[in-house]
Parts: sequence; C-alpha cells; structure tokens
Amino acid sequence: HVAYPRRLAAGICFSAMVVLAAQAAETRLDGAAIQALLADHSFAGDDGGRHSEQIFQAAGATYYSVEGAQSQGRWTVRGDRFCSQWPPSDGWSCYEVMVEGPSVIFVSASGKRYVTTKIN
Repeated sequence: HVAYPRRLAAGICFSAMVVLAAQAAETRLDGAAIQALLADHSFAGDDGGRHSEQIFQAAGATYYSVEGAQSQGRWTVRGDRFCSQWPPSDGWSCYEVMVEGPSVIFVSASGKRYVTTKIN
C-alpha cells in the first residue's frame, strides 16, 4: 500500500522540523557574542512581578533598578558565561546567556531562568 510510506515519510519530516524549530528557537551565546550584546546596552525584565531594568557599561559596571531602587555591581564575561558581582558580596555568579527572538535569557547554574528584553 503506497499511503503508509507517505505517512511515515511525512511523520519523519514533521518530527525533524519540530526538532529543528526547537533548536533554532533558543540559541546559546559564546563569550564574544555575550560581550557584544551586553556592553553599553540596557535590558528590561520582570523581578517578582515588578518592572526591572539593568544597564551594562562596557567598562564593567552594571546598574540594576527595580521600582526606583538602584544597586551597582560589576560584570564580566568568563569563557562563554556572563558573570556578575553585587556588593557587599565579593562572590561572582555566572550564567549562560541564551537568545530567543527579542528575549535574552540568563540561565543560572541551578537552571533558574531570568528573561529580559534589550531596550537600547
């Protein structure tokens, strides 16, 4: 029967398209791409239901504000990860950086995802 191979081929093609679409939907950035994306740009996001913004200066300073309260930290790229440090802590936290359409997603070592959008 001819219909069975067609259905099987169509199913295989559809499955391959779904896998490719899922892989293409979110892209992990390397260190150079992270640096280019963040340096001298600002991002907006949601922090527990509150609007937040973060500015990344090329020299390594970063400013984070949520509902008018602002804090200053440091940022850098180590390997293929974005890392930040927020006083009074002297420890650094590092994240993978993913992009999907207009969204920039910071993924912590524990897998927690912080979704932002570039605003300038």
